[in-house]
Amino acid sequence: MTNLSLTASYALRALSCLDGPEGKYCRAQDLAAHTGIPAPYLAKLLQSLHKGGIVMGHRGRGGGFKLAQAPGAIYLGTVVALVDGSDATASCLLGLGMCTGRPGCPARACCHEIREKVALELGRLTIKDLSTFRDGQP
Repeated sequence: MTNLSLTASYALRALSCLDGPEGKYCRAQDLAAHTGIPAPYLAKLLQSLHKGGIVMGHRGRGGGFKLAQAPGAIYLGTVVALVDGSDATASCLLGLGMCTGRPGCPARACCHEIREKVALELGRLTIKDLSTFRDGQP
């Protein structure tokens, strides 16, 4: 519920290392080496992010990937929803699949509150806010 999927975590880590639209392209293999994300996994993820309009890709010499918008304009919630779906934060705190909010659940009240806080923060924070990883501080 409060944890991001591995795919979302990788996407945010990779995006935090890319330049904005005015910057340089970064090769996928260089990005994989810098972030520790397995290269084949990252290549597929970057293609999804490209299709979703989050990154721009350029083939050939000097090519690679960079952000399609300024880092301050890409919200974490947008990225998470793109790679995990819109109900990515709806899993059950007790590990019972998706939260249904059914009466009698001992975690119902706190889960709803936590889920709202997570959604609020994902909608507020941007890729720019993740700049510490880019600066070598994972």
